[in-house]
Amino acid sequence: CPTTSPVSLMSPVSPMSPVSPMSPVSPMSPVSPMSPVSPMSPVSPMSPVSPMSPVSPMSPVSPMSPVSPMSPVSPMSPVSPMSPVSPMSPVSPMSPVSPMSP
Repeated sequence: CPTTSPVSLMSPVSPMSPVSPMSPVSPMSPVSPMSPVSPMSPVSPMSPVSPMSPVSPMSPVSPMSPVSPMSPVSPMSPVSPMSPVSPMSPVSPMSPVSPMSP
């Protein structure tokens, strides 16, 4: 009968149970670190393209409008001095050709 007791040696099949070490596959779960892809979301910094909008400074082209100073071309108008060609008109002295008429 005591020989039936050595069946207890068959019981140590429990060492096969320590398959739990296979369970530590959980370390594979920490794939969560891949989740921190959120830092990629801060693409918002790209949004500050608004600074490009201040193209309004380009609008001050109005200073170019003061081309009015170019308008003082009026001084060129005083070509009137050229008009005093009237002195040439005193050709009237030539008119006394009347004496030739006698």
